[in-house]
Amino acid sequence: MGWLGGWFGGSNESDPLRRLDPKTREYLERESPVKYTTVTDQQRREREREREAQQEDEAAARQQRQLQQHQQQAKSKQGGGEEEKEEGEGEGKIKVPPQSLFQDGRYAHLWKTYRPQAEVEAEGKSEHEKLQDVLEGFKERRGLIGRAALENCAEAQLEWNNCMKYGDWGQRAVMCRDEVRRFERCYLMNSRLLKTLGYMSDYSRGPEVEEQIQMRADAIFQKMLAQEAEVEKAKEEGRPVPKFGSLVPSYQAPKPITVPAAAMPQGQQQQLEEKKKKEEKEKKEEGAKGGEGEHFVVSYEPGEERLKEWRQKVEKLPERDREAELEALKADYRAKVDTALRVNALWDQQRKERLQRKEEGTWSVMDRVKDFFGR
Repeated sequence: MGWLGGWFGGSNESDPLRRLDPKTREYLERESPVKYTTVTDQQRREREREREAQQEDEAAARQQRQLQQHQQQAKSKQGGGEEEKEEGEGEGKIKVPPQSLFQDGRYAHLWKTYRPQAEVEAEGKSEHEKLQDVLEGFKERRGLIGRAALENCAEAQLEWNNCMKYGDWGQRAVMCRDEVRRFERCYLMNSRLLKTLGYMSDYSRGPEVEEQIQMRADAIFQKMLAQEAEVEKAKEEGRPVPKFGSLVPSYQAPKPITVPAAAMPQGQQQQLEEKKKKEEKEKKEEGAKGGEGEHFVVSYEPGEERLKEWRQKVEKLPERDREAELEALKADYRAKVDTALRVNALWDQQRKERLQRKEEGTWSVMDRVKDFFGR
């Protein structure tokens, strides 16, 4: 019956299966892995592709128009007034913690319940463990300063080791005295500079900042050595000795802070009490802790008597090392004041918690003992 197609539907010369029986053709189309398509099928598919491409172009144009409308609306809102703009920015800005890599507000919903690991660990620590952390941090800083100074003096230390291993008999006879002195001066001077520059004094800073401080201390010491070499060379040649400015950074003491009387360092408490006794002879002193609601100003600057002691101590050192040693002592004093403030703040917090437990009727034996000794 294939001849009917020539009468009613026209012959399709491009169809490779046009001469087959309809049943055979249907079987081949169903079972053959190779699918034969006619010209009409190809034309239909091309029309579908054109239609899809046209729809995609229309969707892209529609999105572009919407984007332009949003931009125009945003510009019109920005011109509405500075106060409204500031309020809109304050309300629309999404805050994320600094630990997030996306400060533009992405994934802010994941950071809503975030708490730093140190804060979580601190909740489970006892009072003694918190106090130990503060003291261990003060001791650890000294060790880190020494380690950084050794890193800056690696060349001097290597020179000393090579002298002890491969030096001539004259150097070994005096135990490489010159190399040892160079290494000791490098280590001491770098330690002083690191203290003065505030190395590891703020735990909130990143390692990049501490590394920059370490490199700056090394650069200052190398400049000092270069200046000393120029001075020695000028003396040997009989030329006028060049004068250089001081390379040691001056210690910048933080501004005084106001703290409760119970949180003051013990040394400054005693100084304050002595000053009170001189100024107010008629009033009764309440003790080294001060009153419950009293607040005092804590200064990071050492007193005149302490400075006088330091200057006498520094006079024993060579003149080239005196300034650096004095600035390092000032930096050490600040670190001690910081540690004392943190320790006294912990004690003050513990005292408030004991008073709260006393009011609630859950006062323990240890609370009674600590309250008896004043802590």
